Amino acid sequence: MKLYIIPLFISFSFFACQSNSSKHCEKHADQNVQLESDVIKEKYNEIMRIHDEVMPEMSTMRRYRKQLLAKGNNDQIMQAVTDLTKADERMMDWMAEFKMPENVGEKDKISYLNKELISVAAMNKQIKDAMTQAESIIDEK
Repeated sequence: MKLYIIPLFISFSFFACQSNSSKHCEKHADQNVQLESDVIKEKYNEIMRIHDEVMPEMSTMRRYRKQLLAKGNNDQIMQAVTDLTKADERMMDWMAEFKMPENVGEKDKISYLNKELISVAAMNKQIKDAMTQAESIIDEK
């Protein structure tokens, strides 16, 4: 039964990502207008830079999951598939939740952005680590 759930989940994740990413970009483009100080702009741009570094890898992660599942379903492969799926979900969750606070002072915005900077950096690392693990399994003979 588990084997039927994984391809189904991957399909849903793919379509969710496709629709979310364009909405995400539009939402954050509008927020650029609301950024008032250089500190806020700098932090926001750093967050977006880190996000944008791994966002294009989402399709690669999906391809890696397919390649891994085609190799079999031993514990190492299933762990790599799980790690890729969790990294993908974390990206989708982060994008859905990231929103500049409104009607708050600059200090609160900077505090929010500092927390998000930590979060997006951890997400970036999780994605890269999951991809590295998957690549090493895929490249095994």
